[in-house]
Amino acid sequence: MKDTLISLGLTENEADMYLHLLAISGGTAYDVIKKSGMHRNSVYTGLQSLVKKKLVTQVEKNKKQFFQPTDPQRILMLEEAHLDRIRDLVGNLQKLYQARPTEIIVHEGLREYREFWKQIAKTSPKGTVNYVMPSMSRQWWDLMGSDAKKFLKYLAENEIRLKMIVFSKAPEEMDVLRRYPKLNEFRLIERNYDPAGNLGIWGNVCLIQSVENIPVLIEIRNDALLKVFQQHFELLWEVGKELEV
Repeated sequence: MKDTLISLGLTENEADMYLHLLAISGGTAYDVIKKSGMHRNSVYTGLQSLVKKKLVTQVEKNKKQFFQPTDPQRILMLEEAHLDRIRDLVGNLQKLYQARPTEIIVHEGLREYREFWKQIAKTSPKGTVNYVMPSMSRQWWDLMGSDAKKFLKYLAENEIRLKMIVFSKAPEEMDVLRRYPKLNEFRLIERNYDPAGNLGIWGNVCLIQSVENIPVLIEIRNDALLKVFQQHFELLWEVGKELEV
């Protein structure tokens, strides 16, 4: 019990005194000194601290100061109040975090590229939407290799929705559309063009990637840029024709 009290913010002396007071159902400072063997100065200082923390009450009887432990439920009430203050603090800190300057993270090389896609699919909240403009078709599948199966598995488990502009009916993507029709929605803008990179939005993160030579993927967190990406996607989406299997 003493260790738990210390972990909740009491000093070792305060925890000892509180437990001694509970054992003797309250008493004078002398009673605590006698019971604990602690130095009188430490006892007086500790008792006043416990009074300030409202774990002990102090009353005068026959010109003597008596210290009575409050109901231990008080500890729970103090911790709940502490948690409320932490929640308020985190809320305010979150506002500062959201108002931060643009955050950019660069993933370079095949290993980092594959790891990014696996982790974002695995850790994203259920129902996150991934917008792609346009698909890189075969090039993406070649780069992901066997990790593409893990990526699709995580998408399905987390119910990640994929809205994608495609320039052709690539077999791999048609197979995905066939296997997960409720999670995927593709629109076709027919072009004889094999893109070596693209733009995307995953949740509230803008993505830019290039797969020429060494694959590079850039994450950008910026609300203004996010709106620009969304507008571009919506324009392409309106032009595209719904793709069905």
